[in-house]
Amino acid sequence: MYLRYITILLLASGSATRSGLAQTVTPGGIVNAASFQAPLAPGSLISIFGSNLASASLAASTAPYPTNLGGVSVLVNGTLAAPLFAVSPGQVNAQLPYETPVGTATLSVNGSTPVSFTVAASAPGILIASSTRVLALNQDYSINGPEHPAQAGSVIMLFGSGQGAVSPPVA
Repeated sequence: MYLRYITILLLASGSATRSGLAQTVTPGGIVNAASFQAPLAPGSLISIFGSNLASASLAASTAPYPTNLGGVSVLVNGTLAAPLFAVSPGQVNAQLPYETPVGTATLSVNGSTPVSFTVAASAPGILIASSTRVLALNQDYSINGPEHPAQAGSVIMLFGSGQGAVSPPVA
């Protein structure tokens, strides 16, 4: 019984099934993490979709965010290391480096075949909470929704990504 438990644990961890598989970024799978659309802007939070991108699901726990998380790294234009927020076999969440020039860029995960994507000066996206609502906080920091609507005349906070370069530049 003890050996059966260990065997199941090894298969569930993915260590026996992931080794040797090529990492692939899906063409068109590099999108704004807020809107899940392209193009992207320097400094954007991005989602990278593909296969075999990581051997396990991990999330970064502190800022500044690492450029290597669980053995996963992302390079833009072959030289710019992207800070990573979370990695999983099918998705990586990262920040597009502010140094990324506007125009056509490439991205690879752990040396995968580079995939081209478009970088715009700005490409705003607002984070969504569901298919019918944006992620918003009421003035009292409760999550805005049908059960907690904003009071008339109050302030709500929206979360976005993709504004592009800022002044002064991020250090």
